[in-house]
Amino acid sequence: METVLIVSIYLIFALIGLCGIALLVFGLRNLSFGKVNVFTSIVVIVPFVLAVAISLASGDWVYGSIVACLASLAITMVTLLLLGVRGLFGV
Repeated sequence: METVLIVSIYLIFALIGLCGIALLVFGLRNLSFGKVNVFTSIVVIVPFVLAVAISLASGDWVYGSIVACLASLAITMVTLLLLGVRGLFGV
């Protein structure tokens, strides 16, 4: 029974990896065809770059990922607040 569990876990990680590679390949394809705005791609990549940078700086990948997630949420909240204030004043 334990062997089935271990094999299942490895298969799940392999599927996650394949999906990540497919997302990267098709994202680059759409970017090269001009279907996606470059700014949108940069905004999507920022949390991952932030997670890697914080993880390398702290030496702990779990801590770096959690801080990057919280920082991304804070940046999103501030951006939404600023956009709401801008819409309120009609700027």
